[in-house]
Amino acid sequence: MQWMHFTSPRPKMFRNFTTAVKVKLMQFLDSEGSLFCYFTVCLGDRIIVDVINGLLAKTNTMHWHGVFQKGTPYSDGVPMVTQCPINEGATFRYDFYANNPGTFYYHSHDGLQKLDGLQGNLVIRRTKEQDPSSSLYDYDLPAHEVFVTDWFHAPASQDFPGRIHREITMYARQYLINGKGRYTDAEFGNTTKTPYAEFRVVPGNRYRFRIIAGICTECPASVTFEGHRVTLIATDGVAVQPVTVDSVHIYSGERYDVVLEASKEVKAYWIQVRGLPPCNKVKSQQLAVLKYEGSNEDEPLNPKPTYDHFLPSGLVLNPNNATCAPGQNGVCVSQLQSADKFPERILTNDPDVNVPFTFGYHFPTNEEEFWSHQYHLYIQPEPPLTIYTWVNHIFFTTPPMPVMSQLSEIPDSAYCPKDQRTGFSTCPEGPDGVCNCLNIIRVPLNSVIQFILIDKSAGAALQHPFHLHGYAFNVMAMGHLNESLQNEEDIAQLIKSNKLTHTAAPAFKDTIAVPAVGYAVVRIVTDNPGYWFFHCHFAYHLVAGMAVVIQVGDPEDNPQFLQDSLNVGISYQM
Repeated sequence: MQWMHFTSPRPKMFRNFTTAVKVKLMQFLDSEGSLFCYFTVCLGDRIIVDVINGLLAKTNTMHWHGVFQKGTPYSDGVPMVTQCPINEGATFRYDFYANNPGTFYYHSHDGLQKLDGLQGNLVIRRTKEQDPSSSLYDYDLPAHEVFVTDWFHAPASQDFPGRIHREITMYARQYLINGKGRYTDAEFGNTTKTPYAEFRVVPGNRYRFRIIAGICTECPASVTFEGHRVTLIATDGVAVQPVTVDSVHIYSGERYDVVLEASKEVKAYWIQVRGLPPCNKVKSQQLAVLKYEGSNEDEPLNPKPTYDHFLPSGLVLNPNNATCAPGQNGVCVSQLQSADKFPERILTNDPDVNVPFTFGYHFPTNEEEFWSHQYHLYIQPEPPLTIYTWVNHIFFTTPPMPVMSQLSEIPDSAYCPKDQRTGFSTCPEGPDGVCNCLNIIRVPLNSVIQFILIDKSAGAALQHPFHLHGYAFNVMAMGHLNESLQNEEDIAQLIKSNKLTHTAAPAFKDTIAVPAVGYAVVRIVTDNPGYWFFHCHFAYHLVAGMAVVIQVGDPEDNPQFLQDSLNVGISYQM
């Protein structure tokens, strides 16, 4: 595993200096050749990253997951939305400010490249005086960033559209923790001798651990520290009122900051990342080591946790597909309260605009999969299914040029038709049909926008994690559908009549796992103009069409490029 560190710990007097990072992307096929790097900056820093695409015959872009890009939407890294993809041998400069603090990460937003390992940590720090949780921990170290990824043993593209006659696809074969871990072959029982990730602590101290779900497939995971409870202090980069739990469930794109108190016996303990359904079919897991200073153990002496004999979970944060009703022994994100400031107007019973998002699957006929003059990127999750994924019955189609810079050149035929009543994109094929077109939903600036997400993927017990670029939304409500609660009108009316209660200070998140065959209600105040991608963070579902673009404001409201960016046309020798 190749590690590349880009860190800028500077005295406060130098905090406005530019952080310049040059990243060279190369082809990688396995865990020994993959690229894993991370960097840390300070709130207010200007970040300049020159990405040089060395991928053979492939394009690339880089997304800074969770960074608002306020004032710099053209650095958001979404191909054909905020930029043209970077061609092989070309260089693209990302130039933006670290204007919101927290735990983030970066990853390729082109195809399935992040599942092949093109991702890494990004932490934007603020001073302890600015952090409402600073009294709860003694140390916040880069060595305690826990980056969890899922891993195949072949390029992810080999499972797209799928190999339904060979094996179950789209489930992680294993997890990696900071790029490390061991793998046991299920057929022959052989285990690799590769090292586990190790996290060191000194007895008596309290440590901030930043857990980052670089997971890309359909399987969430449980993270448990043997013998240690942890206290949640932030989610998706934003501080929350502290909650102490025994285990944390993570979904693709989420981040959770927890405090671990090193108050146990001086020895080594296991950290277990265990795949949750549907990964129970392949029993994916990974281990790491929590080691106290003074311990002589290379590995814990306690029995090694396995998939079937796992560490006890106890009280669970973000439990898998639960409503967190009394007796369920869980804490849902809709029950968390923000410890950072939030706009009071978000609490209004009647938002300015209500935007419904239903999402689900379309099961095509053989003829549909091979329509003449069109190629549809269907996926094959497991025998005998072949599916397209949609939002509001629309399979998202990438425009021929970037929306951000060349909106006027996109032909009218690329866009979805508009509903005359709502003004939103619609599919005229009826409730059972699906359309392929460019789905852009415009919302006004400086307004309270309510998104209602409803899972209509019948028969699939998956919690789809939806990620919104450019914003952190406030989580207002979550739950399961029932006979009296089936559509966005029903849910909106309950919110309006104050029958779906929320916390006094709804927590911020930028990624939310919608309960299976359920709903989630989130809100934003539209203070960041631009074109912002909103999509399922399962990599295969994204490439198969489960996405939409949120246009905030009008094109003339979009910020101009930074005028003092130097050498924008810079190029490098490969």
